[in-house]
Amino acid sequence: MVNVKNVVVLKGELSKEESIMLRYSVNMLKELNVDTIEKHIDKITAIFQYTYYDSVVEVPWISFKDSILFSTLALVMINNRSNETDGEKYIANELKQPGIMRDFEALRPYYPQVVGHLKLCSPIELLTYIMFSEPLIRSKSEYNVGLSINRLLVELLRDEICVYDWGFAQGEFLVQALLRDEEKQVAGIEVEESNYIVTKIRLSLMQIDADLLCGDLFFERAANRQGYAAVICPPFKRDLRELRHYGQMIGGAFEDLYWYLDGSDMYRSEWPYILRTLESVRSGGKLIALTTNEAASSVVYNRIRLRLLEEGLVESIIQLPNHLLPAHSRSVILWVFSRKKNEYVRMIDAADIRTLEGRKSYLSKEDIREIVELYKYGSSSLSAGRNMSADAVANLDEQGADDMDDGTPTKKLVVDVPYDDLMNDVNSFYERNRLALGEADLIVPMDFVIRDEPGCDLSPVRYTKGYTKRASRFLEPMNPDLGLRGRQYIFLGEVCTIKRGFVLPKKDVAAAGDAGAIGIAGSGAGTTGNEGTGNEGKYITPKHLNNDIIDVLTVDSLEGSDTGHNKTPVTINSIIMSKSAPFKFGFVDDLKGKNVYSNGNTYRLTIDEEQINPVYLFMYLTSDMAKLQLDHMVELTNPYSRTKTVSIEDLKELYLPLLPRKEQDAVAAEFLKLVEKERQVQMQLDEILENKGALLIKSLNPPEEEAK
Repeated sequence: MVNVKNVVVLKGELSKEESIMLRYSVNMLKELNVDTIEKHIDKITAIFQYTYYDSVVEVPWISFKDSILFSTLALVMINNRSNETDGEKYIANELKQPGIMRDFEALRPYYPQVVGHLKLCSPIELLTYIMFSEPLIRSKSEYNVGLSINRLLVELLRDEICVYDWGFAQGEFLVQALLRDEEKQVAGIEVEESNYIVTKIRLSLMQIDADLLCGDLFFERAANRQGYAAVICPPFKRDLRELRHYGQMIGGAFEDLYWYLDGSDMYRSEWPYILRTLESVRSGGKLIALTTNEAASSVVYNRIRLRLLEEGLVESIIQLPNHLLPAHSRSVILWVFSRKKNEYVRMIDAADIRTLEGRKSYLSKEDIREIVELYKYGSSSLSAGRNMSADAVANLDEQGADDMDDGTPTKKLVVDVPYDDLMNDVNSFYERNRLALGEADLIVPMDFVIRDEPGCDLSPVRYTKGYTKRASRFLEPMNPDLGLRGRQYIFLGEVCTIKRGFVLPKKDVAAAGDAGAIGIAGSGAGTTGNEGTGNEGKYITPKHLNNDIIDVLTVDSLEGSDTGHNKTPVTINSIIMSKSAPFKFGFVDDLKGKNVYSNGNTYRLTIDEEQINPVYLFMYLTSDMAKLQLDHMVELTNPYSRTKTVSIEDLKELYLPLLPRKEQDAVAAEFLKLVEKERQVQMQLDEILENKGALLIKSLNPPEEEAK
């Protein structure tokens, strides 16, 4: 690869001035600010989008790996003054990857367009793109956690001489570690060959001959045999059920947990990755793992967390803000595992520690420094000015949560919880389960474990009493008797996308039952009574929302063949809600062959059914608990407005109590049974009311035969 310290030229020697410029440009990478990096990346990205972008399906024709190959080839050709063929050979030789010539062979037809444009860019622009760019469209194979978290991981392991990345994706963590300390030894393993090639290129540009392995971490026993301090950021929701059949091959100290926790809850979580990588942690060693909140609190994983406490492996748990992960709104947790005499777990609530620029959320240098100081020392001078005075911080350990001058509750950012306190409640919980199941049933599926109390909940907010400053005010009026406090939470914005409907003039809407409605999107279902013809449009407005399931045949129809044609229709299992108080909801469980749209005075909630049961979400949104949150939310955000409207951004911050998925499904099924029973009772009631109203009329106007 291009030698950034001593530039090797294939054809002709560079001048002294050019050589210094190239070295200076590489050194500049360490000092480039976020805006400059984005500017350089956007310029190179525009070249690929212009050449390879399919405007119909909106998917790049070029893979991320190929974009790196194009950019690297252009950089080599500029620096070495070589042609395309020599540049290809040079790259393959430097990477020690002869097979990469096949990739170049497939790209050659596009050289005249792409490489020509790239050669017009400066070396620093090309180098910035190669080192810091991320995939345009993120697939499971191109999963990464973004610049903020990678820089935080680097600082948390700053004192380590060697670091290992279990699943290094495109090598962002390894690159950031080397930019922080170029003497640091780095290594890692990655299962995706395309990511492996990208990382090899990046480290080769930095003249680093790292020990990189392309393989499956579950079966490559040679991975991290050195016992380096390590990081792992497992992909979310990757199905690993095949591991159940290879339990003997996995082996290790935690093999029994693979068999104990059978089922999709286990094998679609992060824990198999973490259990595997914990085997490499030696005495005095360290592993930092990134997980979802569920890994720390869900009852399904109680046994795993208990085992880790029994082994004394948990050193610290750090709650991070939401919206840090690229393309994800969820909040995440960092676990620090270590093999040393851990007598307590340092619980850190860093949910408020972030920098906002418009809708963009990231960790600044000061944010990262604050989190690292909280982890290392239990306090930070930067925290004093965040939510409270320095005196309040000093008195916090003695007084607990105080009230600020503006009425907002303060919180502890760090609580050191002794292992004994964490284990006391857990031991009684598992002892009762053991007795209930019988002495012989020492290992049983989690489906049969009694779940009458939370058990081993290691979510930091449980111990710090920490909520984000804004959300804590939204939850302030909640009645503890409602059962909302003390449970694991998730944001509404983490489980669904929220879009506003669209407004139509009255002339384009026909009231339900009018015969003039016309289909809007081609042919589809036939007519049903007066519901119109074809696959007609239906239009849900606030008057159709009654905290019940919506029958789309009873809502208004759309007039005109083009009305709503360019709008996104409602999907099955969506929730429609009014955007102003009093808040009402409707659940769409059957489209009945119609194109259904929602009014501009409503929000459309399209639910991620892998994250939450839609019916369970509907139950909560129509409950008194949600009503209290919503009413308090609009009072805080619209104190002087007559119309109490909730914005989409505020609505995303609505807290939801999270039950295990199987419990959600069971509660939802029972709810639907009650809805059907309610419907039948309502039909009987309607019939009774109708008969009561007709009784006097029939008496005063008897049939003619009776009158005679």
